[in-house]
Amino acid sequence: MSLIYKHLVHLDMFDLFIGADNIIADKDYKHVFKWLWNTLLQEKGCIVLSVKLTCSLICRHLQDCGYSSKYISHTLDPTDKQDVDLMYKVLKDLWCLPLADLGKCMQTYVDVLEALHVYR
Repeated sequence: MSLIYKHLVHLDMFDLFIGADNIIADKDYKHVFKWLWNTLLQEKGCIVLSVKLTCSLICRHLQDCGYSSKYISHTLDPTDKQDVDLMYKVLKDLWCLPLADLGKCMQTYVDVLEALHVYR
């Protein structure tokens, strides 16, 4: 029994089920979704399928789907990063991105879109 466990075992409502890496599973999906959304908003971006997803790339794909510049700037540069409704809108927009037409698009455009599809 670990030293930390001995100090926490008396807390009735505390989740003591952790993995080998001592991380507790996050069961609240809203926190997971906000984490996904905020990861996309980071200036450094995130890497999916060896593609670095940045706000500018996401902006381009949303523009190509017909979203207005005002809407995109509002959703990708929010004043409140805890705004659950806005977070749902952005993730829904990503979930609804169409597949790329391989005959009409450059390979890098297709690669970014595939990475966005995996991320969603």
